[in-house]
Amino acid sequence: GGSSGHGTYPQDRLADRQGSLARGGRQQESRPQQQWGGGAFQALMAGRGSHAAEAEMERKVSVAARNLGDGVQNIVMAAKMGGGGGGGGDQGGGGDGGGQKNPDEWKIRLLQLLGGSDHEVEAAKEDPKRAKALPVSDLDVLLDNSSCDKFVLRCVENELPPNLIHCLRLLRVLELQHAHTAVAMKQRAGGDESSTVTDSISTMATSKVSKLLCMLCTDPSVGEQLRPHLFGLLALSGASYPPSGVHVASAASDVILAFSENCLSASLVWFLHDRKMIVHMTDDVKELCGMTDVSSPSSVTLCLYGQAAEAAGLWVVALRTVVKLVVLSCQHQCLELLRDFDAAGGYHVLCYGIANAGPKHIPKLLELVTTLVCCKTDTSSSRRPPLDATDGSVEMSQADGTVASELSMQAMPSSQEDLEDARLATNPNAFEIVEDLMVRSVPLLSAYVEANDGQRPSLASNDNLRELASFSIDTARDILCNPDSDDTEREGVEAFDLASELLVTTLQLYSDHAKNYSIIESRYNILSQYLIAFSTFSDVSVKVMILKTLEYVCTGLSDSNSAKPLSVLSEIFFSLCKCLLVEQKVDEEGDDGGIGNKVHDSFTLDIELLMGTLVKLLQFDESVSHVMVEGGLLVDKIDDFLQLVLDSPYIQDASINEIDGVRDPPSSTEVDGVFSAVCNILRLVVRTGAISRSSLSRHGTEIGAPANEGHENLEKNLNLLLCTGIKDLGEKSMQSALSVFEAKLTSRHDESLKDDMGCIIDLLDYFAEMTGRSCGVSPAGDAVESAPAVRRKRDRPWREGGKIDASDLDREREGDSVSLPLSLLERESEVLNMLRSVLESNESAQDAFRISGGFECMIRVMLCLDGVLDDDVDMLAHRRAIAESEDKDDAEEAEEDDSGVGAMAKAVQSLIASILALLCAATEPSRNQKNFMGALVESSAAVDS
Repeated sequence: GGSSGHGTYPQDRLADRQGSLARGGRQQESRPQQQWGGGAFQALMAGRGSHAAEAEMERKVSVAARNLGDGVQNIVMAAKMGGGGGGGGDQGGGGDGGGQKNPDEWKIRLLQLLGGSDHEVEAAKEDPKRAKALPVSDLDVLLDNSSCDKFVLRCVENELPPNLIHCLRLLRVLELQHAHTAVAMKQRAGGDESSTVTDSISTMATSKVSKLLCMLCTDPSVGEQLRPHLFGLLALSGASYPPSGVHVASAASDVILAFSENCLSASLVWFLHDRKMIVHMTDDVKELCGMTDVSSPSSVTLCLYGQAAEAAGLWVVALRTVVKLVVLSCQHQCLELLRDFDAAGGYHVLCYGIANAGPKHIPKLLELVTTLVCCKTDTSSSRRPPLDATDGSVEMSQADGTVASELSMQAMPSSQEDLEDARLATNPNAFEIVEDLMVRSVPLLSAYVEANDGQRPSLASNDNLRELASFSIDTARDILCNPDSDDTEREGVEAFDLASELLVTTLQLYSDHAKNYSIIESRYNILSQYLIAFSTFSDVSVKVMILKTLEYVCTGLSDSNSAKPLSVLSEIFFSLCKCLLVEQKVDEEGDDGGIGNKVHDSFTLDIELLMGTLVKLLQFDESVSHVMVEGGLLVDKIDDFLQLVLDSPYIQDASINEIDGVRDPPSSTEVDGVFSAVCNILRLVVRTGAISRSSLSRHGTEIGAPANEGHENLEKNLNLLLCTGIKDLGEKSMQSALSVFEAKLTSRHDESLKDDMGCIIDLLDYFAEMTGRSCGVSPAGDAVESAPAVRRKRDRPWREGGKIDASDLDREREGDSVSLPLSLLERESEVLNMLRSVLESNESAQDAFRISGGFECMIRVMLCLDGVLDDDVDMLAHRRAIAESEDKDDAEEAEEDDSGVGAMAKAVQSLIASILALLCAATEPSRNQKNFMGALVESSAAVDS
């Protein structure tokens, strides 16, 4: 291991001669050039100079590699003997063996060989004099000349890669003993050893060794040379380290990854399998994470284990190394290491690491799950290579140092298609890690597993889905009502944060390849489970992310089957609506069985978010409507929703608010928000024609009819639901129900249009009857008494003339007709305006209007207005006269009546204008010239004749 400046290879001697020629040429530069052949001479000398420079660089690399390797070997021997070992040689190189002087001498020599300790390097940077005194190490020479064409070849010839692995192992021992020494000194000083903070002394040296070794591992020829030393290298990633030695673990991991990416081959993979190296690496990670007992208890006080190792980043380093080594090995048509990892419990170890890691490291560990899922498992064969491929020999070209075999390059992606396939989820079994983590972090799944003795929820049928949706809402209510009982911190990790990160990982995997959604979702129902647990999440950002993921799946993945997530979305949406209908909003302190304001507001927000996503999806793709209807969920939801609306106090207590059979519709109710949300969805569903267009009835059927009548009952109950909202609920519900009717009437051109039109005619007849009761007029135009004391306004005795005092007026009021609610006329006008809009855009609706008796209905509506404003002007004149002769209260009453009569007159005027506009639209050609109803009428007439 001498340090002679002359090489021992013919190439070195040739380089020396070329360098001498170059130096001779430079000495003659001052001589005047001869005029002849000057250009050719300069070109010749320039070429010789470049070759000489390359030869000089190659010589430096060869000498530095040999000196560094010999120096490491001597230090290894000295470390084994526990002292200084040999001495002599430049830069701490080889030399004659000497006696042991100092047990720590090998550490000093090692740091000197690698360029000095961290303290020396920092001091040299601050003091230029020290920088000049610090000798240039062989390691620095190699890094400075790494651009040499034959850099790897010269380093391999001098067996530098194995010696660099020895350096990494020595650096780990160095940091361990350095930490032990610091603790011992603290103990002797009487201090607390647990508070000892030891600074690293080999950060710079380790970085240089790792950089050089990673550089060498980019060449496949290094792989076979490292075969005998792989066990020592791979053991470094999961070994124990003191706080001051974490950088060594990170450096070793970088080297292993570089080796795995460039130097692995099928023979090396089988070599690692035969030596059970993946099993040993996995066991080391278990010990590092605290899953198993420490094999060396004496080192526990110095080294990092458990949560201390996690905080230092050692979990990430160890797991990243073993996972990526396994994944990269599968690119060589050999799955043995993946099977070893699974058999050793590697999936469970990674799951444990993610579940117990801190928020800082969770995203990095979840990336490893994606890496495992996309591991190449679709190999045609996994056979052991021939024996001659495992003998450690490598063909190497003497000209450029490249490997003749191209086996290691077969796994490199060569096209865009290969790059996309590299992101395909070919190992979906690894996604069980995410499923297990969801049970830990998603509140619904945690509660369900706990309540069902460890059994996980199933979405196999609609019955399971309904039960799980009900359980989800109950769980959400419990969490909102008892926030202290919801332990969101599980094993050191916030469950909400983990659930959010799992969703991000899932979305990333779905977006990496178009087929990943179908592969993963069909097995694990990840998105569906997040949707069913929607209300149990306390953070709105998580809910928004869930809905964005669903929107991406439905709109961004053309071939995806999103039927189940859409069914889940519909189920949880309608379940929330039903919950708010059943339980009224009360104060949180109330004891009447209702839900508090906090729960009500949370569920209302959930309904708005879900409705927004459903509206987007229905507007984007009409097939979403068919999925909702064909799944059978919409039929059941309409039936349940109708029953709940009919059972609501606003319908059941309607008779209390009715006076002589005339009811004043409320301006608003507590159920308006829920009813409007449901109608917004129904409007888009019926617009696409997804609901069966079977024969309709004008009256609803019994809730819970046989299943074979489901589609027909859906239409019937839907019409009954809409009519109930128009007649008996608030103005917001009325407007939403009218929008659904308008969508139905506008989009249909077949016989079902006539049935829908019949429902609207019945609705107008209802309003006409209410108006007639108030005015004492029947829809046929005859006088009628709606109550024993009711008489028509025009038949009042005081209309015959003469004066009447206030007492006579009050007496005559007792026999007067009931007052007409103003809102009744306004709602009737809204229905007429909706119908006019339909007739203007759908010519088929014009024929349906005529066939259904629409013109006759308009006559009935007009007749029922008779007497609405007959005597209002006369009444006001008499009341004003009375008010002028009486006290101030009578005057104020007269002014109020005056304003009421003005509003009523405007409402009647608006209603008449709506009737005339409707008649105009019903008799003029519409903008849509398609008239399917006309053909239907002609065919019916031909049959009758």
